[in-house]
Amino acid sequence: MTSANDRIFDGRYALDVQVSSSLSSPIWRAMDISLKRWVTLILLPTSDLRSIKLLQECQVAAVNDRRDVVSILDVIPDGKISSEDSPNSQDRYVGIVTEWLDGESLDRLIVRRGECLPIDQALKQLGIITNTLMHAHSLNVFHRRLRPHNVVFSPGQEVRLAGFGVDSALL
Repeated sequence: MTSANDRIFDGRYALDVQVSSSLSSPIWRAMDISLKRWVTLILLPTSDLRSIKLLQECQVAAVNDRRDVVSILDVIPDGKISSEDSPNSQDRYVGIVTEWLDGESLDRLIVRRGECLPIDQALKQLGIITNTLMHAHSLNVFHRRLRPHNVVFSPGQEVRLAGFGVDSALL
């Protein structure tokens, strides 16, 4: 799964592809070497003033483990990226590991379709989102930056909410 030239974060996550994001922080698809599964890895230099808030927000949000939320799997307060080229890099990062989710965000779905969702489908999805937020709020977990790209439809059209703890800390 990994080659000699791979960049490995915190000795466990092999960086694969950097994913575009509006969060002004690098987001990677990474392979969890221990569990042999894809994850999303958000990296923020520990020197970034937002890193403390990111850690705090994600530690709080990690308690929300409902299936309709993209789960926070790991919070790494101080890790480094190592590779064959630079095995002793001094750069340190906060790492937030979440589920890797294949799917399409609401904003991209609407652009691709060129129209809004049918009213019955939209109401059903809104009900799921509302229940997800109500459950999160009962745990004292608040999204604070919910936008259309945080609503993700899996290939089977299951609705999932992403960005708890992350978006509010980085934006």
